[in-house]
Amino acid sequence: TLNVHELAHQWFGDKITMQRWGDIWLNEGFASYAEALYFEWRDGTQALHSYLHYMDIPFPYPIFVDDTTTTGRIFNITVYNKGGWLLHMLRHVVGDSTFFDILLAYTADPRFAYGNASSEDFIGVCEAVSGMELSAFFHAWLYQAKRPVYEVTWAPTTIDGQPTLYMRIIQQQANTYSVFPMPVDILVSTSVGDTLIKVQNDLAVQRYIIPLASPPFAIALDPDNWILMG
Repeated sequence: TLNVHELAHQWFGDKITMQRWGDIWLNEGFASYAEALYFEWRDGTQALHSYLHYMDIPFPYPIFVDDTTTTGRIFNITVYNKGGWLLHMLRHVVGDSTFFDILLAYTADPRFAYGNASSEDFIGVCEAVSGMELSAFFHAWLYQAKRPVYEVTWAPTTIDGQPTLYMRIIQQQANTYSVFPMPVDILVSTSVGDTLIKVQNDLAVQRYIIPLASPPFAIALDPDNWILMG
């Protein structure tokens, strides 16, 4: 992991250096996610999940360093590990191929290559390549502390003869922190098989009515571990 991390700095840190200390995650978060990507490449998806689980610890601060008066705050584990998790979640938001297109476009961009970039610069590349508006995603995950804590309730129902899943997702941390917007995968089990459904969650309390081929008897939230959650 040390070799992978430091080699990744050839691109994220050396070829492109952060513009200010607050943006240090552009160096360390990227190099930390490179460690996870290495294990995914070498050993497969389960190894990626295992390493991300290892990276998941309590994070007391925002990823963006809002207090640069001490080295302990600048080089806090939040910058490294939660910065890596942010990239993992971005990958889910924009899609796999688009995510890697973003990394290629960012490192090749003549505005930043062999120079400096800010978090806002990287966000601009993400939006340009993906064609998506990502300010809400980055505002929550980059600039505020903590993580979402989900409370999920659900029930099978029928609407006009159609088997339907009624589901409610509450972000419990929204009493203190802002909502964390994310696409949330729901694995729905029915008598005719399992179905993976993706819903957009960006409200403190959000309800979903999802038509199905057969009545659901179980659901699982984020089965593939895309979200840093409580």
